[in-house]
Amino acid sequence: MQTLLQDLRFGARMLAKKPGFTLIAVLTLALGIGANATIFTWLKAVALNPIPGAADTSRLMIFEGEGGASVSYPDYRDFRERATTLAGLACGDLQALSVGAKDEPERVTGMIVSGNYFDVLGVKMAYGRGFLPEEDQTPGAHQVVVISHELWRRSFGGDPGIIGRTVTLNKMPFTVVGVAPPEFNGTMTGLVTEAWVPMMMYERIRPGLSRAMFENRGNHWLDGIARVKPGVSPAQARAELETISAQLEREYPDTNKDKILRLQPLSRLGAGQFLTPVLSIVMALVGVLLLIVCANVANLLLARAAGRRKEIGVRLAIGAGRARIVRQLLTESLLLALAGGACGFLVALWSTGLLKALFPPVDGKLIDLAPDAQVLGFTFLLSLVTTVVFGLVPAIQSSRLDLVSTLKDETAGGARRRAPLRGSLVVAQTAMALLLLLCAGLFMRGVQKAQSVNPGFNSQNVLLASVDLFPNGYSAESGENFFRQALARLAAIPGAQSVSLARRVPLGIEGVSDWNLEIEGYQPPKGEEAWAFYNSVGPDYFRALEVPLVSGREFTAHDGRDAMKVAVVNQTFVNRYLPNQNAVGRRIRAGADWITIIGVARDFKYKQLDERPSPYLFLPVYQAHRPDMTFLVRTSGAPTELRSSVQETLRSIDPSLPVFAIRTLEASTGAALIAQRTGSMLLGLFGMVALFLAATGLYGVMAYTVSERQREIGIRIALGASAGDMVKLVVGQGVKLIMLGTAVGLLAALGVTRLIASLIFGVSPTDPVTFVGVAVLLVMFALLACYIPARRAAKVDPMVALRCE
Repeated sequence: MQTLLQDLRFGARMLAKKPGFTLIAVLTLALGIGANATIFTWLKAVALNPIPGAADTSRLMIFEGEGGASVSYPDYRDFRERATTLAGLACGDLQALSVGAKDEPERVTGMIVSGNYFDVLGVKMAYGRGFLPEEDQTPGAHQVVVISHELWRRSFGGDPGIIGRTVTLNKMPFTVVGVAPPEFNGTMTGLVTEAWVPMMMYERIRPGLSRAMFENRGNHWLDGIARVKPGVSPAQARAELETISAQLEREYPDTNKDKILRLQPLSRLGAGQFLTPVLSIVMALVGVLLLIVCANVANLLLARAAGRRKEIGVRLAIGAGRARIVRQLLTESLLLALAGGACGFLVALWSTGLLKALFPPVDGKLIDLAPDAQVLGFTFLLSLVTTVVFGLVPAIQSSRLDLVSTLKDETAGGARRRAPLRGSLVVAQTAMALLLLLCAGLFMRGVQKAQSVNPGFNSQNVLLASVDLFPNGYSAESGENFFRQALARLAAIPGAQSVSLARRVPLGIEGVSDWNLEIEGYQPPKGEEAWAFYNSVGPDYFRALEVPLVSGREFTAHDGRDAMKVAVVNQTFVNRYLPNQNAVGRRIRAGADWITIIGVARDFKYKQLDERPSPYLFLPVYQAHRPDMTFLVRTSGAPTELRSSVQETLRSIDPSLPVFAIRTLEASTGAALIAQRTGSMLLGLFGMVALFLAATGLYGVMAYTVSERQREIGIRIALGASAGDMVKLVVGQGVKLIMLGTAVGLLAALGVTRLIASLIFGVSPTDPVTFVGVAVLLVMFALLACYIPARRAAKVDPMVALRCE
């Protein structure tokens, strides 16, 4: 220990003597370690620990059907009772809740959950308890609620006597039985849940859900989460659930045909399903950035070691062993790495809000990205690994000296021995920088391609504002009156060109729903069913989006409850089910009602920009009432200028109704590109850092080479070599390294870029434009890095270079 402390003190003094070198090395390491700590923080929050506050999340898995489909309550009940490989199976559904009896009740995101929800998750209450078994058996019998720690603190003043008190949810009294721990925000990554009520309160919490629909095995509306028993592998649990799915398919062929439910990893929760793949790719590539950083610092240490050859030679001459020299040099490297790691952790703290800035405006809190003890431990471990990566080889190289030539100040031999190592580091830096830049370039090209795609509607100059009438006690009739009145008043706002409303906004984050249909005049092939996605929309919906109608008309204010049931379909619906026919006037049966097609709209994008055309059905909101709707206001000028007017207009009808998620349609549709934009921005940033580091690394090696060969250059100039000859000599040496590094990088990229093919929109993973453009950019920067030392070599004065002779 005494020797270690001596090494630390001496290493600190040596680093303090060269503040310029120390600062450059620490900042370089901070970039690499900080980038890795930042991405690890995000990946941990999204994929590694998506449910803070839950116990042993390694055994928790999502329970869902094909394509992320939900599960019906009867199916959930059967799986829960029949599964033997699961310690528990819970389910729930997100719902907006109105909390409080004030003039302006607070709108929060709540959840109706099975009674075993908190037990399956292993969440321990901060105060009170979770739900009892009897509170989830009789519909409507137990009006109890568990609230989040944040809601308890914010709305109830953190009163420890909250347990047993009555609070108002959706204008109904509920008794608080528990307060969740502060770290638990629900099971939907990216969204904070603040209240939980038992499943048997569904009729009072979920709009339009009757007892018949609740018990309907074909009504898939619940999200499931399962805990695998200790000693049971996920593969065993999956196999059992598939077996149970097959049993249910045989028992209930009408509702369960091809309904195979599977266990999926927690990383698919909420925002994790589209962020996890891109963050995993970025995590791997920032590891490449760290290797570039290590190569840069290793080159700095090699150059610094050349100036310490005399010191190290003296130490060896008076009896120090090579192991002792290596340990001392590694101690100095450790100090550099720890300082870089500390600065890197600060970088991770500073960049906490960067990922949030990539999200489109949504209602609710996003992922908690604050670095914690795990991130600190990861940063410390990374600093130790980095010490070995960049410090070991220079330390060993520095301890291999010819004592006679070293003590005589003969440096040429040592320089020749270290030149291949420094050159190899430059080649590796160039190759890795090219790989990072190529991945960034592909993501950027993908975003450009996506932004140039015509979604089929005009997203410019449209303001969105959402409301949810159900928590305020609106019936279908009073809700219809509210929407009619709101549309009329919004249309009268100066600057509003057209106004409508919709249950789901195109390219938003809400997802889509589908119906099985019976279509007049269409007989589906054996084993297939006619189906279509559907949406409830208001009058002038297609006019507000500027989507042209192919034939027929769109909805008007007269398409109400007492009028003929009508629908508008898209062109793909007609092409698939009614080809070469006039669709207007044909009837569709969805459920018990026959609906007449009154119009055909041109196709547009609904969920993703790269989606295949699908049949779509639009229903008038006055006939397919939904309490949760979004108003669309097309404006003649900037939509944000009408933000306050729209909000005040809606509040003038019902002052107690929360108006939320006010944003532009352009911002909302940004959700469709969240993965591509995240990858493009992060990899673009890290790619430029890698380019800078590779260029500075090459510059450092060439500058050091020029200083080492100053005597040789002086002799060449004295014998008649021109300045141009010296520039060619130095640049030629650098070009060899650049070309070799570029070739290695291109070969590596041909394999690596295929891994991100599914994350880039409309661009080949071997896109020649990107490959050529990035290679040219890298070579240009590298040539500049070579040219500066070459110009210095051309200006060497032979008299000064040969003065020692």
